[in-house]
Amino acid sequence: MHIFQVLFSSILVLVIIAAFGLLARRQGVLNKEMAAVLAKIVFDFGIPALIFVNLANIDLEPRRFAGTAIMIVVELCMIVLAWAIGKRLNLTRSQLGAVVLCSAFGTSATLGYSIVSVVFPNDPDAMVEAVLICELGVGVLIMALGPVLAMYFSTGASSFKAVRQSLIAFLKTPLCIALVAGLLWGALGLPGDQHPVMKPIFHAGHILAGLVVPLAILIISLNLYKPQIRQYLKPFGIVVLFKLLLAPLLAGGLAMATDIPDVWRDDLVIMAGMPPAVLNTIFLQRYGGDAGLASTLTAGASLLSLGTLLVVVAAVG
Repeated sequence: MHIFQVLFSSILVLVIIAAFGLLARRQGVLNKEMAAVLAKIVFDFGIPALIFVNLANIDLEPRRFAGTAIMIVVELCMIVLAWAIGKRLNLTRSQLGAVVLCSAFGTSATLGYSIVSVVFPNDPDAMVEAVLICELGVGVLIMALGPVLAMYFSTGASSFKAVRQSLIAFLKTPLCIALVAGLLWGALGLPGDQHPVMKPIFHAGHILAGLVVPLAILIISLNLYKPQIRQYLKPFGIVVLFKLLLAPLLAGGLAMATDIPDVWRDDLVIMAGMPPAVLNTIFLQRYGGDAGLASTLTAGASLLSLGTLLVVVAAVG
């Protein structure tokens, strides 16, 4: 089956789960406050387990990091382009900060993993590539550049101290620990899921990893609200153009040029086409930027992203 058809079917599955989440919120079974608890479960247990079990049994070869390198190049290009176009459209400094961050960094760790796991079920090769792209291509870069950009557009200055603190905080997260542990486990050839002692541990890890898809979609559905698009037409247009359309198209084009395997290219296109990350809003909130605008852009782009992803995959997937 063509990847477009698979993706379309997979998105319908995610939409159905989200619909149940919205129904549960409307009936009072779930509420927005519960999203924070679910997010902690996903980020502290589900995604670390997913990262570890997918990396620990794989012998990583250098060419696997081509997708990661392409993702970094795409993000840097989006920063430059969104900055230039935003200034051309006379956006204020605070608006420009929200637009640049939201155009560059996407929420690949939640929605991205969910889509990849549904599109490529029982395909560890696809998930390994997705993990490398997300954690190394997105996670490290947003932790390094996110605070700098947020401070610059908020105050006109940036601090290397904030960058260092952000990276140190990232190194202490369960996601980073699981990433390093998984890479070392595979590199050292330690016992995998076929070993009688390790089999229950890996099985438990797969069960925890299975929580990512339903809980991530529930979190998104609990946080959905109607964005005020008319007030933010220019900023929203830039984010849609660059983050949802140009970024995945550029990623797919570069992947074709480097002749990486089709599944890895599809992973890259999906990850590059994700809506803006919540961390963008958090950084702007921390350093006095326009967190409200970033929240609105994230919500609006999240609603459009599944549709734009189908368009992009049809073109380069």
